[in-house]
Amino acid sequence: MLGKFELFYPIIMSLVWIIGTMFYELLIKYQTNKNESVSVHEQEPTVDIFMSCYNEADVLETAVQSLESLDYENFSLILIDDHSSDDTLRIMRQLANDYSNIKIIVSDRNQGKAEELNKALSTSRADYILCVDADAIFDQQCLQLMVQFLENNQDCGAVTGRPLVKNTTTALGKLQYLEYFMNIDFIKRAQFLLTQRILTVSGVLTLFRRKALVDVAGWNPAAMTEDIDITWRLYRQKWACGYEPRALCHILVPESILGFLKQRTRWARGGAEVFYNRIKYLHEMSWGEWLLTLDIMFSYG
Repeated sequence: MLGKFELFYPIIMSLVWIIGTMFYELLIKYQTNKNESVSVHEQEPTVDIFMSCYNEADVLETAVQSLESLDYENFSLILIDDHSSDDTLRIMRQLANDYSNIKIIVSDRNQGKAEELNKALSTSRADYILCVDADAIFDQQCLQLMVQFLENNQDCGAVTGRPLVKNTTTALGKLQYLEYFMNIDFIKRAQFLLTQRILTVSGVLTLFRRKALVDVAGWNPAAMTEDIDITWRLYRQKWACGYEPRALCHILVPESILGFLKQRTRWARGGAEVFYNRIKYLHEMSWGEWLLTLDIMFSYG
């Protein structure tokens, strides 16, 4: 019986994700046609972009240049140095001289991503907070698309974009490119269509409503995967989380077997941690959250 379950559950769920993706595409086309004449605002909502960095000297400048080329004007870029031991802080200061909308936060000790993001959140007064990673390159329209999504979905506390793999020189990189391009994207489209929820926002590209972040007291430093944890704490406060697949960024993925296993072990443990921490709230979950919870349980099981 267990063997049949292990064989058929992935097949059935794959069909669900594929069919869900097809219907999601139809829904997106309908909504795009419906809202194509609607502008975000006469004045763009304010956005603070948070980028927490630890030893990101090799990639920081490229990431910042892509953000400064966004098709959006009303934003500030908050660069946070988490006590780096390389040239990260020097490059930040150089970039701040080049761009007037950059602010720098410097930590005197390494505190981790969640603590650094909370420090930046405590000083922000923007309408929205975009959280990004330094090892990514961002498409020009990604911020505009995500702001539009949250403006049109007032019940959503966050919307995540779509990462695409840019380092595909190895077989492992090529396989992960296919995984992100098809599997992860299909699953998120279907999840949002069927449940108005997604399993987790992406740490590399997510736009938060600042009010929603305040409602959940920011990020949890004790969580192994702060992106999964904050997704489900937003659900606990009755905020939804959405997916905008047209908001693209290009990321680096592990190219060694050891690095890949470390990443996936962290993801799996983080998902299990969130699941066990939410067991006592099962009776309060919406039906959509129930479906996602069951998928976590069966997938990890």
